Amino acid sequence: MPNAGIAPYNVIAIVNLSTTMSDADGVTIVAALNMLLPTFCADWSIPQIKTVYVGKGKPIMNLLRCLVLDNADIQGALGYHDESADIPYAKVFVKSILQNSGVMLYSTNSKLPTVAQTISHEVFEMIVDLRANCWWNDFSGYTLYAAEVCDPVESNIVPVKTIGGTVVGMSDWVLPAWSDPQAKIGPFNHLDTIKKPLTVDKGGYLITLTNGKYTNIFGSEISAHTKANMCKRGVKRLSRATVKP
Repeated sequence: MPNAGIAPYNVIAIVNLSTTMSDADGVTIVAALNMLLPTFCADWSIPQIKTVYVGKGKPIMNLLRCLVLDNADIQGALGYHDESADIPYAKVFVKSILQNSGVMLYSTNSKLPTVAQTISHEVFEMIVDLRANCWWNDFSGYTLYAAEVCDPVESNIVPVKTIGGTVVGMSDWVLPAWSDPQAKIGPFNHLDTIKKPLTVDKGGYLITLTNGKYTNIFGSEISAHTKANMCKRGVKRLSRATVKP
């Protein structure tokens, strides 16, 4: 499997299979995502990646895909990324997001999930961990942290104004220094709100693995829905990683 940023893994198709998200909104989200991706890729020293929008009923030409669907195929999930038959993919569930008081493009209330933020969240995480099997260890070497670059800053919104003037709320992300338990100097995330490595922002969360058992670490202001369903993103990762007796 090629690394992220190396053809054919340098283009990600955002595929609209939803009856709820319009093509106009899909085009706007992809435009905002492509404005932010150069910064994200530079932060993670990854060759440049772009996204393309695939409208309803259009053929899918790209290998890497983020499928935008109506309803979750894992109860409670808003989105997740994984790998199947050696092909990475992501899924985002529009109706599930909107039914949890979410909005399509942008909200000033960071506690509300948005479709745009969830799409960027899953795309960013898929880029850094294509195989959805990467973990970072802490200083002790006994505890592993899931390499999910948006979960620790789950509720942070990065507003992006498109050329047409529409504001789209995208996901924040942690920086490489965040995964270094010995790092003393930040920034540790794009919005510079986290002050120590391997910690969560007030609306974020972590999945850790110690001696074959995983633990959820929550921020002080995490939303009730995220807290109830946060493991859905990593359920397949956890089933693979858990050490069975």
